[in-house]
Amino acid sequence: MKTTSARLALLFREAGLIDETQWKTYVAKKRPGEGKQLGAILKSDALSLQTYRDLLTKLPFARKQDQEIEKVLSEAVHISTRQIIHILKANKTKLKDLGSLLLDEHLGPAERIKAFFSDRPKITASDYELFVAEGLLTPEILSKLVTNPISQLSCKNRLCVTRDILVFNNLVSRTDWDAAVEQSEDKGKQLRNVLNANGLLEQNALLKAVDEGLYFASIELGEITVREELLELLPTEFIRQQLILPISKKQNSLSIVTADPLNLALINVLSLLTGYNIYPIFAPQSEIIRKINILLPSLKEAEARAVGAPKAPEAATPATPREIKVEGIDTLVDNRSTVQLVSSVIEHAIATRSTDIHIEPQESALRVRYRIDGSLHNIMPIPLEMQLPVISRIKVLANMNVTERRRPQDGHFFLQVGKKNYDFRVSTLPTHLGEKVVIRILSEATVLTGLSELGLDKDQQALIEQIIRKPYGMILVSGPTGSGKTSTLYSALNAVNDEKRNIVTIEDPVEYELEGINQVQVDYNIDLTFATLLRSTLRQDPDIILVGEIRDQETAHIAIRAALTGHLVFSTLHTNTSVGAIPALIHMGVQAYMLSSALIAIIAQRLVKKTCPKCKISYAPPKGILKDLGISDRSKKRMYRGRGCDHCLNTGYWGRTGIFEILVVDETIKRLVMENASEEALMKAAMANKMTTLAQSGIKKIYDGITTAEEVMETIFLL
Repeated sequence: MKTTSARLALLFREAGLIDETQWKTYVAKKRPGEGKQLGAILKSDALSLQTYRDLLTKLPFARKQDQEIEKVLSEAVHISTRQIIHILKANKTKLKDLGSLLLDEHLGPAERIKAFFSDRPKITASDYELFVAEGLLTPEILSKLVTNPISQLSCKNRLCVTRDILVFNNLVSRTDWDAAVEQSEDKGKQLRNVLNANGLLEQNALLKAVDEGLYFASIELGEITVREELLELLPTEFIRQQLILPISKKQNSLSIVTADPLNLALINVLSLLTGYNIYPIFAPQSEIIRKINILLPSLKEAEARAVGAPKAPEAATPATPREIKVEGIDTLVDNRSTVQLVSSVIEHAIATRSTDIHIEPQESALRVRYRIDGSLHNIMPIPLEMQLPVISRIKVLANMNVTERRRPQDGHFFLQVGKKNYDFRVSTLPTHLGEKVVIRILSEATVLTGLSELGLDKDQQALIEQIIRKPYGMILVSGPTGSGKTSTLYSALNAVNDEKRNIVTIEDPVEYELEGINQVQVDYNIDLTFATLLRSTLRQDPDIILVGEIRDQETAHIAIRAALTGHLVFSTLHTNTSVGAIPALIHMGVQAYMLSSALIAIIAQRLVKKTCPKCKISYAPPKGILKDLGISDRSKKRMYRGRGCDHCLNTGYWGRTGIFEILVVDETIKRLVMENASEEALMKAAMANKMTTLAQSGIKKIYDGITTAEEVMETIFLL
């Protein structure tokens, strides 16, 4: 191919063969009629993106407001994290040389790059994935490096491309060129001056040659065979996107076929990631496309072998008719970087109201499950080749040790999605197939609610509002993990929070910041336990104290004493019923007379899924369900359930609500506590005092159409 483009002259100028004066004269001569922009002139020569960038930043008459150029600039060479990892692994790139270049160019986190190599005397295949997953080489860092015209990489490749063109056109020999470059570097002279002084190449002669046309190395693609091992060096999608083909490799040089031999940005990308000097060879774009289409099947097989990837797993088969399927999420892996994939998984989890994300290694894929309304649902499989980058990316976000895979770790990070702030608690657990990751999603909107939004009926809400106004005593909330105890306690604290009270919480961990409340977090590493912090809190003149959980005898004794000495104490216990909290505390060693004097009330609670309002239908319950619920089979009342729709992701449920049992410790209960009465006797007395049990509260919500019989039976253990 022969070309006379101004773009070629610009390449020679950037390589130092043409000075600024000669370049301006040449461009001015090339400008046609008045009013036409320089960018439009050069664009007619298929100007490269790198050259556009040079024009915008270097030429004195370049106009930054040229919208056409700005638009083209946004279409730089795109490469994903997954593609970067593929090229590094397939070419066994010298990772330490790449790291040194990043340090020299002041790109990436310097201390982390140094630490990465200090722990690795030898680079393995997985280290390439870690290097990228830890954010040491991202597509953004790569873009900054390859588009910087004065970087070591750009200068080296610009000289290589210039040399190859001049040698191919017999304007200079390779030996003379190399000698001139060496002399220029040793004596600190301009390369053009060295060439001119040695009688090898003069500026005007070079510009004249450009006007007459220079040849590029070219090839007839239809007549050559592309070896499979060369195809393995680059990802299939990258070959398609950039319309290139690697056709030969000799020592430290890689020859590629391209329709644009002057695309320096692409050459820089390939040179950096492969570690080779790139030699571009021209072929018409139509021929390249035709050749790629012929090679496409073998390209897919080659790529799979290069990265050690198994055959792509099929989409997960739904385990139940109501398994969630989020449209489009199973295609996020294709053409996406690890960063984008992890972000998409998190964003989709928030969009589907998930409380937890489970990322679990399986034999054939990395399984992603969301916990929505208390139940886990399969969402998507991720290919095993992305297991390490995905988990490492999450660890980086959570400020965890990426290289530690043998021990469990905990971490957290904050993100703003839309207008809401989210706190993500991350936990890793080593399994025989790799690390399992669970991400707990915490949002102020789901925890910081009022008493009216918890699911209490009117009588229960009025009762709680009454007992939390007591000046001193103990109020306990009981229930299993995940039953909403924290939300209830936070709602109660918000209801009594004002400037007249000193409120202190002791939590493990602090879930959310409560305005106007002093919150302290347990830290067992420095002996900050519930008991030690509670002792210190009592010296802070508190009015109300929240103890996150009573776990041991010492904490129980101090909390009881605090309640008896003029403080209002809130806390939690893991018991199934309200009356069950009393024998639990006695078994911890709390004396019965102290307990009976301190207790105000005990609230037992559960969370049940709410029936979807969009697809709710009524039905006559079968006698078996009525029997299980302890309801007369003569009952003619109808129940409700969700059929499943797009709104509820075909689950039949939307959101959760609380079921409550509130035991007020009156004189009768106090007497029974003093007598060490059984749990059955305590429950009988509470019901005689018209306490609504968990079962009764659940049945009421069933007939009100709020939840289903199946949910209540499963949650309150009536099955």
